[in-house]
Amino acid sequence: MFSALGPLKGVTALRPVFQAMIAEFSKPGATFHLKQQLGEGEHAYIFWTAETADNICELGTDTFVVRNGKIVTQSFT
Repeated sequence: MFSALGPLKGVTALRPVFQAMIAEFSKPGATFHLKQQLGEGEHAYIFWTAETADNICELGTDTFVVRNGKIVTQSFT
């Protein structure tokens, strides 16, 4: 995964990122709005907004490379 924190690779590096996101979006009142979803071949892109008890995400994007049903590369903003 490429992010503002730099590149992260492997379960050990990615686990804390996803644990923090799950904790954040599990708080009461959290909302997530998928604004756009595009895919072509093994590439996908989503644009979203969200709000949690502690944060407002006015613009979120993820891009993915998917091979054999698994995400092999992701970027996140």
